[in-house]
Amino acid sequence: MNIFVILFLPTLLFLGSWQVIRGLEKQDIWERYSLNQSLTPINISNITKNFQEEFSYRTVYIKGKYSGDSMKLDNRVYRQIKGYEVFTPFESEDGRSYLVNRGWINKERDLKDLPKNNTIQIEGIYTPFNRSGLSLKEKDNREGLVFQEISLKDVMDLYPELEIDNSLIQLNASSHGALEPTWSPSFFKAQRHWAYAAQWYGLFIVLLIGYIVYGNKRGKELG
Repeated sequence: MNIFVILFLPTLLFLGSWQVIRGLEKQDIWERYSLNQSLTPINISNITKNFQEEFSYRTVYIKGKYSGDSMKLDNRVYRQIKGYEVFTPFESEDGRSYLVNRGWINKERDLKDLPKNNTIQIEGIYTPFNRSGLSLKEKDNREGLVFQEISLKDVMDLYPELEIDNSLIQLNASSHGALEPTWSPSFFKAQRHWAYAAQWYGLFIVLLIGYIVYGNKRGKELG
């Protein structure tokens, strides 16, 4: 019993504390998102090259054109339907390039090619590019590339002619080329993590009380 308690009490305490920290991180993300979404959209040319944290989750607009084949992120389920998230490079008029998350598409639906020479203006949410671990699943010349995960480094390797910025644009539903928008700042909100923390702390208390009761009972039996 002593060994069991020594092993599991610190583990439960660690798991509960970890969930609290994760909840605080998610709360900060959603608060920043709400604040920056209340601000007016800005031209992305006003943001210096490379991702700038103070502009994260701000709505930006870009004038330029789509360039390069679209990539599809596999295993994206929306409303219990399997599909892809579609990513397409976009080259701005000032020569900078960004990867645009155009949204979700059903696997059964054909992805139509976008016109590459038309100059248009798109609008979306400016976010960090933090995906990692590119895993090439298959190559389809008609529909583009299909991936399990996408990292900035490997995207840059796929498009050596484009200097892809280390930010990701979450395309607004009203912009040209938009599909079904499914993106959110994080999968879970802070409350979910705090609920998990309460469960771990609850188990910690139950185990501690159980150990004290067991110890007292054992002590009386030996006495």
